[in-house]
Amino acid sequence: MDGTGYSGHLTRTDFGPYPPCSLYPLTAVTTAVIAGVGLAVLGCLEADADPRLVRLSDVLGAYSLWIVTSHAVRNNPRVRSVKDALVGMIQAAAPEFDGSGVP
Repeated sequence: MDGTGYSGHLTRTDFGPYPPCSLYPLTAVTTAVIAGVGLAVLGCLEADADPRLVRLSDVLGAYSLWIVTSHAVRNNPRVRSVKDALVGMIQAAAPEFDGSGVP
C-alpha cells in the first residue's frame, strides 16, 4: 500500500496517450465505460452483474468488511439480530463480492 488505500498497480501514472479522467458518482464511471469512453477499476459486485462489461484482469484486491456497532448497544437483541442477518447475507454473497462467482 502506498498510503492512498490502493496497492501500487492501482496508482500507476503511465497512461500513455490517454489521460486519466475522474468521474463521480460510480454510476457515471460505469456508464462511461459501457459507452466506450475508457477503462475503469470497478467492484466485482457491480461489474460482474453487467453483461456489457468485460473483465480485463484478475481481481486486483480484496478488502475486509466490518460491521461496527457502539459498545452500548452491541448486545441489544434487536441490534444483534440485524447484525447476524447482515453477516449471513454478506457471507452468502461472498462470491459476488470477491469475483469468484464468475464462470
